[in-house]
Amino acid sequence: MMPRVKWYAVATPNDWTGSYFSRRFSSYLKTRFATPNYRDYRIHITDTPVLHLSLPVNDLVVARDFYENVLGCRIGRESDDWFDAWFFGLQLTLQLRPLEVIDISRQGVRHFGVILPTLSAFDEIVKRVNTSVHTWISE
Repeated sequence: MMPRVKWYAVATPNDWTGSYFSRRFSSYLKTRFATPNYRDYRIHITDTPVLHLSLPVNDLVVARDFYENVLGCRIGRESDDWFDAWFFGLQLTLQLRPLEVIDISRQGVRHFGVILPTLSAFDEIVKRVNTSVHTWISE
């Protein structure tokens, strides 16, 4: 479940002191969201902290299928070369960076995961992985 969100309007550069940060942030908003009226930009702040993790992937289509359709993650923001998946409360950003993906034989113990609240929840995910086109790395 995504954390509860509070929305805050972002002021225009004319409303700010003209600092370097405010000019850079305004420029970022205009280029990132590209709406004609940048008074409409909004940022959100959550009531609780959200852990964020960014990982490289070889193929965004395959990664999205796995996280969205197999694990049941809700997809958040997305671009041509990355997308966010809400992984059990974690904002997971998957970026198309094939040269940064480490071969499975060299990954060692590196991993992340989730401890599910019930055995039946775990069994349901195992069932979805088993019936998908994705294969287990290890069992």
